[in-house]
Amino acid sequence: MSRAGIRGPGPWTCGSAGDSQSGVADGLGRRRAEVKNLFRGSQTFSAYPLHPRADRQRRGIVARRRERTKVLILARETVIAALIGMLLELEDYQPVYAEPDERPEDAIRRVQPPLIVMLDGEIDAATSDLFYARAAAAGASVVLFSEPLAADEIRAVARDRRLPCVVMPVDRATLGRVLDVVASG
Repeated sequence: MSRAGIRGPGPWTCGSAGDSQSGVADGLGRRRAEVKNLFRGSQTFSAYPLHPRADRQRRGIVARRRERTKVLILARETVIAALIGMLLELEDYQPVYAEPDERPEDAIRRVQPPLIVMLDGEIDAATSDLFYARAAAAGASVVLFSEPLAADEIRAVARDRRLPCVVMPVDRATLGRVLDVVASG
């Protein structure tokens, strides 16, 4: 018996592929069994299942390595920018942030392409023709994002400018798909 009377090595560890203990008593038996089966035959020890991209590489399905696209996040609040940045890193994008008191146009000029700009629809730049002209001149694509309360207004701006728009909170997969479409052309 180990911790708290639970049998086995623990809820987030795996034994070797030959470990016969089921671990059902800890309530995570199915998850542990999936992780063990993933590594059966490889004698690999891991606490976590493989990321889908790592699994494709392990199976020999390796896509050409692309340069990480920079995504400049221009948000009203730094917490929002940080949370979006975390989602972007999980999708293999490189988040870049504006400096304190830096104008959006200056931030675009500072960051070198390839570049996607995630622009908070509540910022004045979201309705500025000059901002969009400078973004286009720098070769940057723009994606608007908004909170649910202002979503209708921001969607209208995005529709008028033919830009993609994301309403927060957004899940990682949806954000990744939107940015993949923007990055591809």
